[in-house]
Amino acid sequence: MKIFSYTDGTTHRSGYCLEGLYYDLGDVHVGGIDALIIQGRLNCDDLAAATHRVGAQALDPSSLRFLPPVRPGAIIGVGRNYGAHAAEIGPEVQEEPRLFTKLPRSVIAHGAPIIRPTGVEKLDWEGEVGVVIGRPAKDVSVEDARDHIAGYLPLNDVTAREFQFDRTPGQTTFAKSMDSFCPIGPVMLVAGPEVDPDGFTVKSWVNDTLMQEGRTDDLLFPIPYLVSFISRYVTLMPGDIIATGTPAGIGHSRKPPLYLQPGDSVRIEVSGLPPLINRVTATIGA
Repeated sequence: MKIFSYTDGTTHRSGYCLEGLYYDLGDVHVGGIDALIIQGRLNCDDLAAATHRVGAQALDPSSLRFLPPVRPGAIIGVGRNYGAHAAEIGPEVQEEPRLFTKLPRSVIAHGAPIIRPTGVEKLDWEGEVGVVIGRPAKDVSVEDARDHIAGYLPLNDVTAREFQFDRTPGQTTFAKSMDSFCPIGPVMLVAGPEVDPDGFTVKSWVNDTLMQEGRTDDLLFPIPYLVSFISRYVTLMPGDIIATGTPAGIGHSRKPPLYLQPGDSVRIEVSGLPPLINRVTATIGA
């Protein structure tokens, strides 16, 4: 099941996507996906019952004001986690995941603008699968990790490369935490036994040119392992997001490098989900 958050202008609401059509989940599910997850009401049977409301009218997605599917308390990113991407960045061998954080205030919704700050010229894209935590996770095993996942969604780990690579020391978290640097959505695929976390394909497009393509079976550290590993040290809470890494094809590694410019459109596709699309705005203060 695919669900999303949106506003009707006055209320934060929840909806579901079925066969390409968008529907409201009804007044019992007011509050968006955050409320469903935090209150422990993200139950597929209950959601399925809500989708069978008689006379439910499809919403016009072009007129919907999407909200971020969740508002995470924490975002933990994983660097160099696809084999091909790790190779394009450098020869280092990783024995454990390479982790960083993104500030939650960097989150924006599908359709919202990515803002290039004044002084940032090396603005880059990173299409990823975002894993949304559904139950508190502390010291969970790899075998039990999937029981703590609420769902999966497209995520763009936007990065200012000059802060990541051109400074000494590099400032990875700051480079990835600027306002608007974490688009997510528009919908979340609810986790379940039928959803294979190793079976996602991730693609990134810039202005209709395919820049990245990878599969999660290329992850050096698979999704259940990431949940288990992080939970050894940090208690993961409902609504938290793990940004699982990006495939090869980032702009910084191209020859010559290619960076996002005002007016560019970035589309992140995760198989089985509607695309996440955001446009880069003109530099603030320019």
